[in-house]
Amino acid sequence: MRILVLGLLMLAVAVAAASCGGVTVSDSGAIETGPVLNMTYASGDGKLAFNYPADWSIREESGQVLIGNSTAALEDTTSDATTTPGQFKAGISILQASRIQGLPLNPGPRDVLNRFTQSLSSQTPIAPADTTIGSRRAARAELSDNTGQVVLYTLEVQPGVYALITAGSARGELGSYEPTLLAIADSIRYSPRGDVLAPPAATEEAGS
Repeated sequence: MRILVLGLLMLAVAVAAASCGGVTVSDSGAIETGPVLNMTYASGDGKLAFNYPADWSIREESGQVLIGNSTAALEDTTSDATTTPGQFKAGISILQASRIQGLPLNPGPRDVLNRFTQSLSSQTPIAPADTTIGSRRAARAELSDNTGQVVLYTLEVQPGVYALITAGSARGELGSYEPTLLAIADSIRYSPRGDVLAPPAATEEAGS
């Protein structure tokens, strides 16, 4: 599992089509129900933003954003931190479907995730399933062994643009962290114009 999780994170870097430079952290509104996401990450190019818990840690690394429930989970580079009980780590990358070879015409989230998991040729084949995150199309896949669990998501953030989310935990602990991961995923915003944090444009009232 150590090799698998590290391999997934490195593979996400290899296929990511957009890198993020710089971290902006600010207050954001808390979700009324479920996990409290009271901090906001924004990429330096203004294309990617999402909310996350204030007591979690975040770091950029070679084209993806790493987020974990502790600094130790992010800083442990000598072993797989995600197989340590109580630690959880995830990686978020942005993929352009047009830059991924081998996809069918008009691919969906499951096609993108299936193409990604096919790169794990040494592992048992993974069959992604269609799902939704909030109101957006997504796909999910999971695998585990006797030491840890890995979950993978692709989330359609714009037509033809997907967030690839890879995450891992010690075996039996994924259920404790996945609701927070899904809340983070639901908060992901992407803008190719680089204005992801710009306030919505004002609209004129009817009859004005």
